[in-house]
Formats: sequence, C-alpha cells, structure tokens
Amino acid sequence: YKIEGKVSLPNERQLEWTTRTKILVDGTKLIGFLQYDGSFTVHNVPAGSHIVHVASPNYYFEPVRVDISRSKGKIRARKVNYLQPSQVSILPYPLKLRAKEPMQFFEQRQSWKMADILYNPMVIMMVLPLLLVVVLPKLLSTNDPEVQKELQNMNVLQQSKDLPEMSTFFQWMFPEGKKGK
Repeated sequence: YKIEGKVSLPNERQLEWTTRTKILVDGTKLIGFLQYDGSFTVHNVPAGSHIVHVASPNYYFEPVRVDISRSKGKIRARKVNYLQPSQVSILPYPLKLRAKEPMQFFEQRQSWKMADILYNPMVIMMVLPLLLVVVLPKLLSTNDPEVQKELQNMNVLQQSKDLPEMSTFFQWMFPEGKKGK
C-alpha cells in the first residue's frame, strides 16, 4: 500500500523548504520525501494503523493517523488526538497537510512592567508600613477636641504607669551571674 498527500505552507514562495522536509511514518520506520510542488508518496506501507509526521525544521505540522484495512486496502485518515483518543476527526484522503505555525526555537523575552515592581514582596514590605505611618495619623485626626478627649479617656496618648521600665526587664532577664572562682 502507499500513503499519498500534499504539504503546503502559508505564504512560502521558496522551493528549498521541500528539500529539508521529510514525511515520517511510525517514527522513522518509513521515510518519504517531498517533491517540489509539495506532494509526497510513501510506498510499501503495510496494512494497519500508522502515525504520519511531517518533519520540517521551520514549521510545525499536526500528526495524522492513517488506517489501512487489511482486507480491502481501504485508507482512512484522521487527526491524532492524544488527550481524547475516542474523538475522531476524519480528514480527506489523499492527505492535505498544512503548517499550523512556525517553529518557536527561542522564548520571547518578557517586557518590563510597572506592576512587576509593585507586586514585588520586598516593595510591598517597604511601602505598606510607610503608608501606615503617613496615612493612619491623618485618618485619626487628633485636632478635633472630641477625638482628643476620647483618646485621653482610652489612655492612648498617655503612657501607662503599670508597665515596667526596660532596665528592670533586662535585670530580670539577665540576672547578674555568680563570679567565677
């Protein structure tokens, strides 16, 4: 049996792409070559199920599954769907394969954004306390006599006399040790 088809590229005028492109059947078990018009024929294909890949250095093609029946030699083509193998999408035969997209060999460099700086954890740790120090006193305006009276009643503006001094705290934490012998 034989597998036939035609490969086409969008907006490609050069003929040299056909010399660098190969048709691979079941990996590298059978290899076919393109003619200058993009057509191909792979001969001596046994009956059964075969995966056909178009190996091109510059373009990506979706693989195609070709089923050749053992009794009648009837050929049926469908898209390969690795995620949902039961979903069948029939393709016309002889195959007409079109490049899906150009190959991406390099990752495009990400552009710089102001949001990247603003969402940086170090910037958030520095800006948030600064905002609290600057904005919070303005929100709690102490110029209003009623607010001042409330704050004095709550003992916010006055230091509590019940708190120990720092010196006594450190004396309690680090008692004077016994002198060495």
